[in-house]
Amino acid sequence: MKAPSVTTTRISLQPIVLDGHRVMVGDLVLDLELRTIYGRTRQSVRLTDNEFVILGTLIKNAGRFVPKHELLTAVAGSAIESDIGIIDTYVKYLNRQMQSAHSAATIEKSTDFGYCLRS
Repeated sequence: MKAPSVTTTRISLQPIVLDGHRVMVGDLVLDLELRTIYGRTRQSVRLTDNEFVILGTLIKNAGRFVPKHELLTAVAGSAIESDIGIIDTYVKYLNRQMQSAHSAATIEKSTDFGYCLRS
């Protein structure tokens, strides 16, 4: 008997406002007042100001790629080409923070398009 074929698709991520200060995407919750995140185990992790701004921008655009210059503008107020590499560093830190918060969410990098929040 032949095994059925399985097709894997990504579910479109839509941010869900839980209350006035918490937003959820997948299993990741961002507390806007405390500037913390938590995942399945509710282990909270505090974010730096820049991590908070980047993650907030990615949540607003959940499921779509956000260009690096747009993330840099959100953090610094402008997108100076020589500073664009710092976004890679912040995203690396954010991925570690989400892992520490026991969330399945990750930030995916595309050389051509920027970054995208996935869950």
